[in-house]
Amino acid sequence: MCLVGFAVAACGASWQVEELPFTLPVPDGWRTETIPFPLEFAPELPYVGLEELRFAPGMFEEESEEFWTYVFVWWVQADAPTELDVLARHLEDYYRGLAVAVAESRDSEVGDSAFSVSLLAGNGNGFTGTAETLDAFVTQEQVHLNLRGDTLDCLAQDRRMFFFALSPQPEDHPVWQQLAAIRDGFRCSS
Repeated sequence: MCLVGFAVAACGASWQVEELPFTLPVPDGWRTETIPFPLEFAPELPYVGLEELRFAPGMFEEESEEFWTYVFVWWVQADAPTELDVLARHLEDYYRGLAVAVAESRDSEVGDSAFSVSLLAGNGNGFTGTAETLDAFVTQEQVHLNLRGDTLDCLAQDRRMFFFALSPQPEDHPVWQQLAAIRDGFRCSS
């Protein structure tokens, strides 16, 4: 069952799978959501697979330190492009599509909102960056998100995993320890 999540707000529906083909921890109090590709709110994304999300308990509470703090994984075809400029464009399309779909579902408009993602290579297959998007869920204002990501090839499953952890909190905030623990708990098999 989907609680208050992206798919319900953006598309009016949510999908759950019997068992995920991989392992992604769910901290106590966090909500989950599974959405298959192609995403209804961003059908132009060229992926086959699914998106799995983890929402912090305060994700949709403006006064919470966990506001807009969440993780998502794209579990997609093994040949999905890994170039950071391509991934950044796909994330921009993702956030734009999400904001437009949520706004339309609430009879409002996105207007002149700016959507941008900047990614920088890190250690190994890791990357960091920022995302500028519209919070169409709560405030209807721009939100700046710090981003940490990773790419992992799951060869036995013929899949590629893109991991994204996001929060407006600075990198030294304790929430990043919890986001890192979710990443560290990822396994290619269930």
